[in-house]
Amino acid sequence: METIPFHGKYLQSGGFGMAVFSVTSTTKVRISPFVATLVANPTLMSGLFAWIAAQSMKVFLNFCVERKWDLRILFASGGMPSSHSALCTALTTSVAICHGVADSLFPVCLGFTLIVMYDAIGVRRHAGMQAEVIVFIVCR
Repeated sequence: METIPFHGKYLQSGGFGMAVFSVTSTTKVRISPFVATLVANPTLMSGLFAWIAAQSMKVFLNFCVERKWDLRILFASGGMPSSHSALCTALTTSVAICHGVADSLFPVCLGFTLIVMYDAIGVRRHAGMQAEVIVFIVCR
């Protein structure tokens, strides 16, 4: 595989996707071309890896506080760090790197990311306010 200078196409034509395509051509187990194409997409993979990293951090941080491993947290929503925000930020960053900030896709991703983060902050704030009210009612 030749090295292509970075003009936004290096990420799209090399790396992990090429490895998946070469593995599927040499093994007996065949991966669907649809799945192989998805795995070759750097934007999708960056979002997926960011989500996995954020969820994994939740398990580790919970271990630091509770002193026990709880792998159910990997598939639970809520808490910090926000896996939704991590996924959206990684998608937006990947679009900026692969397509450039002048592309019309970037403001769409940026708007989506800002809406998700704003909503996540609001949900956490209201959940905290509700918890205070519940504690006040129970302690009365």
